[in-house]
Amino acid sequence: MKIGLNDIWDFLEFAAKSKTSWHFSLSAGDISIKNLKYKSLASLKNDKYFDQELINSLFVYREILWQPNVDGSLAASLTPLRVFQAFCEEVCESDQIHPICRELLKGLILHTKRAIVKLTGSNGNNNGANQEIPPQIRNINSAKIMKILGEFRKGCFPIIIFFIKHPLNREDYQKDAWNRLNYCVKIQLTQYNNKFTELNYPYWDILFEQPILETDKS
Repeated sequence: MKIGLNDIWDFLEFAAKSKTSWHFSLSAGDISIKNLKYKSLASLKNDKYFDQELINSLFVYREILWQPNVDGSLAASLTPLRVFQAFCEEVCESDQIHPICRELLKGLILHTKRAIVKLTGSNGNNNGANQEIPPQIRNINSAKIMKILGEFRKGCFPIIIFFIKHPLNREDYQKDAWNRLNYCVKIQLTQYNNKFTELNYPYWDILFEQPILETDKS
């Protein structure tokens, strides 16, 4: 059974009173987190370590995720990608980050590495912001850069929505992030030639274990 991202919190109240064993999976584009239990989701909603500045650091301040491609040069794209990757990796190493958030951050790292590989042909492991650009790819054309960045943004889109919708966000930060996400969608459709139907929204998939009836016991 599929359920909307924020609808899960009402469902958890029902699940807490149920004797059924529930299993949850989170789908965020091509990133999937399976076999989550009730306690994991409940702790996400009441995460005492949740950083309310995270959505700003992940998205609002990361123009590579929502601004138009006003420059189109390779250097202008690689530097913010590498900085973004380094930030996500640093947050992942924190002991205070929730396991679900950590897995989604790994998804952002994966999409960032893919973009860097496509732009440079490197393995994406050297994330220094000032890494020298190999001579053979310095003249990559802007159309290819835009295509790669469009795919990068499309892959990150559902993960960013998850973080925007986190129930512990500050309302003003959340509103600011939504405004930029709406702008991001406009840019994806007008400059990166994506279709609205290609933008995936995250959702929960819920399964339950059928309780064993007395007549089923041998």
